[in-house]
Amino acid sequence: MEMLPSDFRPKESDVDLTVIRVEAPYAELAKFMHTLVGAQWRWGGRQGWGESEWKALVGRSGYEMLLGLHKGTPIGYAEMFVEDGGGVQIGTMGLAPHFIGKGLGGPFLTAVVRHAWTLTSSRVWLSTCSHDHPIAKSNYEARGFKVFEVVEGDENPSNPSFWDLVAAGDGVRG
Repeated sequence: MEMLPSDFRPKESDVDLTVIRVEAPYAELAKFMHTLVGAQWRWGGRQGWGESEWKALVGRSGYEMLLGLHKGTPIGYAEMFVEDGGGVQIGTMGLAPHFIGKGLGGPFLTAVVRHAWTLTSSRVWLSTCSHDHPIAKSNYEARGFKVFEVVEGDENPSNPSFWDLVAAGDGVRG
C-alpha cells in the first residue's frame, strides 16, 4: 500500500502517546521488539537470524526505528527504510499484544507516518498480508494508504509465541 503527500489523513487523538526515534538502534532491541510485536502475526523473513544479521539491519543506511510509549510504557514499534529513490518504506509497525484494542493503533500509525513524511516528499509505502491484525488494512486505508500492488505468495509459517521463543532461547537472547 502506498501514500502520496496529499493522501495523508491523520487520526487526531488525545490519548497519551509519545513516539520517539531511537537515535542509536541496536540489534537486541530490534530483535526484542520484532519478536514481541510480530510473533502473533507471523512476521516472516527473520526466523533464524543471528547477531550479525540483526546488526546489519540496524546498521543499514537509511534505517530508522521508532518506539511508541503510552504513559511512559513501550507499547509498539516501527522500522522504516529511506530508499535511494526518495521514498520511505515502513518495514514493520505494530503494537505489543497487551495494547491492542485500546485505541492506540490509529494514533500510533499517524505518528509513524508523520515521521516518515519528515524523511521524504515523494511517497510512503508498506506491505500488509492476510496474517495482519484484522483491522490493520482498514487502519492503513483510514490514514490514506491505497493498494498499489497485490502479490500472491506462500503463507508464512506459524510462529511460536513470544514466551515460547524466549523459553527456547530464540527470543530476546542473542
